[in-house]
Amino acid sequence: MKKLILLNLSLVLALLMSRQVSAQLPLSVDATIDFSIAPVTTCEGSVGPCLPVSEYRIYVDDNLLATSSGTAIEVLFHMAIGQEYCFEATAFNGLESARSAPSCYTPTAATPEAPIIISLPIRFS
Repeated sequence: MKKLILLNLSLVLALLMSRQVSAQLPLSVDATIDFSIAPVTTCEGSVGPCLPVSEYRIYVDDNLLATSSGTAIEVLFHMAIGQEYCFEATAFNGLESARSAPSCYTPTAATPEAPIIISLPIRFS
């Protein structure tokens, strides 16, 4: 019976320690995202002239994040750890294209490398 109580107490302590450790993790991070978009040179259907693309647009979760005249777009973005973000791109030539297939990412915290003990003084009394 004593072992069972001790085991349950150990389990409770382990759970409390894991909650304390996870509470110390940063909840969000700043990131730089380098989008690379394939250039669009054709138009859907052929009912009128195909004007050149003047702008590419990046959306995240249905919100406009960035615009650029080029196909390489660098964006500073604040991300919450554990939250999924889905990015989509469109081309614009006076009319906006359909959105690209979403590209999704969920930031997760990386485990730190193991420390190295550089000193281990031992004193005897």
